Amino acid sequence: MKLISLNVAGGRWLQQLLAFLRQQNEQIDIFCFQEVISQYGYEGIPEAAHRLVPEHLDEQVCSGDIAKALEHKLVYLSPHCDVERHAPSGNAIYANTPSGFDGLKNFDFKTFDLFSYEKKGKNVSLQTLAFEFYDDQKPGKTKTKLCVMNIHGVHDEQGKIDTPERIRQMEKIRDIVSFLNRRYENPDMILCGDFNLNPNTFCIDMIEDMGFRNLITEFGITNTRSSLYSKKERYADYIFVSNGILVNSFNVLDVEISDHLPLMLDFDLVK
Repeated sequence: MKLISLNVAGGRWLQQLLAFLRQQNEQIDIFCFQEVISQYGYEGIPEAAHRLVPEHLDEQVCSGDIAKALEHKLVYLSPHCDVERHAPSGNAIYANTPSGFDGLKNFDFKTFDLFSYEKKGKNVSLQTLAFEFYDDQKPGKTKTKLCVMNIHGVHDEQGKIDTPERIRQMEKIRDIVSFLNRRYENPDMILCGDFNLNPNTFCIDMIEDMGFRNLITEFGITNTRSSLYSKKERYADYIFVSNGILVNSFNVLDVEISDHLPLMLDFDLVK
């Protein structure tokens, strides 16, 4: 299976982004995006995220454009009101329809609120999409479970450093991981997204202490920002995996489609 995580920067470089997604669509099973502009108006943003069918999306907005580029994938949006952008934006997971996953029995989507910027009118949320796979040779018996978590972490003008808000965010993520382990009986896990953190922070240590492998440090990655990003800090994006994930390859793709670079993970489930 293959997964890409990317902060799409609200589609500021939309045509380059869409060309890249069309190119990758057939080979990628799951896309986890951050900063996706939604088709909802302010008053139409639901408190709970809705599962949307791609052809029902407004083609004039970023989420709809992406859905058309990633045809045949189901869309899971977690929009919130973004005052700075004057539009609703948030996280989004685009995943293959059930027939696209071999042995898929069912799946479950949830959104958890992590943090709220009262002054900026933003929320930080964690999306979870859980899959349950069955072995065809053992009818009715679970083969394995996978939980994909997509996050856009707290932004702070001080930089990608530890702050009390970020530490509280990590504590909430730890609670959510514990909840998911109880609910889905210790599934394999992938935690990915734009964390807005440097690698040498206590917050990153907290994630690793939950039992996750940090693929950014494990593979010696030194940059997750494209040339479209002018600031000195070159880290923001991460993929973490639990020990039940067999990593075939992990790459940061050098393409100018956002001020972030796409992270691509090729993996298998070993249970």
